[in-house]
Amino acid sequence: MSVDQSAGSPAVPATGHNDRVGQPHSAAEGKVAEAEAVAALISTEDAPMGGLGPRFNWRSPFTIGMTATGGAAVTVAIIVVLLHVGSVLVLIGVSLFLAIGMEPAVSWLVRHRFPRWAAVITVLVVIAAGIAAFLVAAGAALVTQGEQLAHQIPAYLQQAQDHDSFIGQFNDKFQLQDKVQTFLDSYSTDLASGVLGAGEMLFGVLTDSLVVAVLTIYVLADLPRIRALGYRFVPHARRPRAILIGDDILAKIGGYVLGNLVISVIAAVLTFIWLLSFGVPYAFLLAVLVGLLDLVPVVGSTVAGIIVALVALTVSLPVCLLTVGFFVIYRFFEDYVLVPKLIGRAVEVPALITVVAVLIGAALLGVVGALVAIPAAAAVVLIAKEIWFPRLYQGQPAQHTQPGSQRRRRLPRIRRPVTAP
Repeated sequence: MSVDQSAGSPAVPATGHNDRVGQPHSAAEGKVAEAEAVAALISTEDAPMGGLGPRFNWRSPFTIGMTATGGAAVTVAIIVVLLHVGSVLVLIGVSLFLAIGMEPAVSWLVRHRFPRWAAVITVLVVIAAGIAAFLVAAGAALVTQGEQLAHQIPAYLQQAQDHDSFIGQFNDKFQLQDKVQTFLDSYSTDLASGVLGAGEMLFGVLTDSLVVAVLTIYVLADLPRIRALGYRFVPHARRPRAILIGDDILAKIGGYVLGNLVISVIAAVLTFIWLLSFGVPYAFLLAVLVGLLDLVPVVGSTVAGIIVALVALTVSLPVCLLTVGFFVIYRFFEDYVLVPKLIGRAVEVPALITVVAVLIGAALLGVVGALVAIPAAAAVVLIAKEIWFPRLYQGQPAQHTQPGSQRRRRLPRIRRPVTAP
C-alpha cells in the first residue's frame, strides 16, 4: 500500500484509505471495507477524492421534517448572529464600497499595461499622499485658526455685553448668555462624563478607520479573485447574464464614489474662495467642513451652508445673507450641472428615488447608510429594469392595439336556400 505524497499534490490513496488514519485496516470492518475498495477505484490522479456523487434527496420525509421544524430556530440564530456582528459587517461593507470606488482607477492603469500589484500600489500611494498633504495643511490651519478663536472668545463675550453691537442685541433678544450659563451650572457633571464619552468615541472612530483602511487595501488587491468567487456561486446557466449585470453595478458604484469625491472638492474650493473674499473667519476650516459634509448626498451641503452662514453672521448681517445666497446658487449648480455630468450618467437614478433612498439609508445606518444609499438604489433600479420588469411582461403580446382600433371580425355569409315560386 503506497500513498503519493509528492510536494504540491494531494495524497492519492491506493486502497481507498489514508495510511496515517485508523490503522490497522482489515476486512473485518465489513461495509466500511467494501466502501474503501470502491474508494480505491474512483480515486485517480486528476480527482484524488473521487468525483461528485448523486445529489442529496431533499424531498425525503426526514429532510422535509427537519427543514420544517428547524427553520424557525435557524432564522432566529442567524438574526442573533447578525445583531452581534453587525458593526463588523458595516466595516466590511464600507471597505468593500471604498475598494470598488478605487477600482476604476486601478483598472484604468491595468489597461495601460500596469501589473495589478503596481496599479494598486500607485493608487494607494496617490491617495495616501493626498491625505498626508491635506492633514499637514489642515493641521497648520487648525492650529492657527484655533489660536485666533481662543483670542477672540473674550472679544465675543464683551460684544455680548455691549447692547449697541449686533451680537449684544441678539443676546438681549434671546438671552443666550444666561441660558448657556444656566446649562453649564446645571449639567457640569454630565459635561465631564460627556467629554470622557467623546474621547472614547474618538478612539473608536480612529480604530474603525484603521480597520477599514487595512480591509480596503486587502479587498482592492484581491478584488479580481473576490469577483470571480462571487460569480461562481451563481448557477452556470445564469452566470453570463449575472456577470453583465454585476459588473455594471460595480461600475456604477465606482463612478459614484469618484464623482462624489470630485464634487466635494469643488464645493470646498468654491467655499474657501468665497469666505476669503468676504473676510469670514476660519475660512479653511469651514471649507474643509463643507467638503466633508458635501459627501453626504441631499442634506450634506444644506447643513454645511447653515453652519457657514452662522459663522458669517459674526461679520455682519449682509455677509450672512450673501453667504446664504451663495449656497442656494451653488446648490442649484451642483444639482443641475455637476451631479448630472459627474454622477448622473453613472448611476441613472431618478431624483425621487435618490431622496427616498438617502432617507431610508440614513435611518438604517446613519451617515454610512446615506453614503451608500444612492449606489444601492442604482443597483436595485438596474435589477428591476433587467430582471423584474421583463419577467412581468413575459407572455404579453409584442404590440398592443387600442380598444377602438381593433377591426371587427367578418362573419361568414350564409346563403339562403332558393325556393320555387
